[in-house]
Amino acid sequence: MWEIETYEDCDRYLNEQLERLDTHYIDFYLLHAVNKNYWDKVKKFGILKFLDRALADGRFFIRRN
Repeated sequence: MWEIETYEDCDRYLNEQLERLDTHYIDFYLLHAVNKNYWDKVKKFGILKFLDRALADGRFFIRRN
């Protein structure tokens, strides 16, 4: 969270991670260091909306039984 300064940073970091992992999607994704101090940043940059978009475009995968 400390490196995120724009909404676009979320896309860039996720895409870099996918490339390093040599995959097109991630099953499990954590937002590190989300605490009281960073929660305003989460809201300001729409990071929860970003996560929903990454799920919708297939970069996150949810297995439904």
